[in-house]
Amino acid sequence: MERITPIEGDISPKIEAESPETQSSYDPQMVTPTLAEIYASQGELSAAIQAYEILMFSQPGKSAEFQQRIWELQKLQAEKEG
Repeated sequence: MERITPIEGDISPKIEAESPETQSSYDPQMVTPTLAEIYASQGELSAAIQAYEILMFSQPGKSAEFQQRIWELQKLQAEKEG
């Protein structure tokens, strides 16, 4: 019988998390107002704005609320940049 020997060292796959800016797309089913606010609270304003834009289309009944929050975040982003 052939023997199987274990491989030494860490063989677990390396998974690098992408920052919100590097993610190419969002799954609209996974975007929630809570996620958008988490991005905003972490200072990821571009990601928060993008999440709210997705929410405007996925939840049209709340689009005015989301648009208001986008304007607030854009204002914060402009102040931060400059």
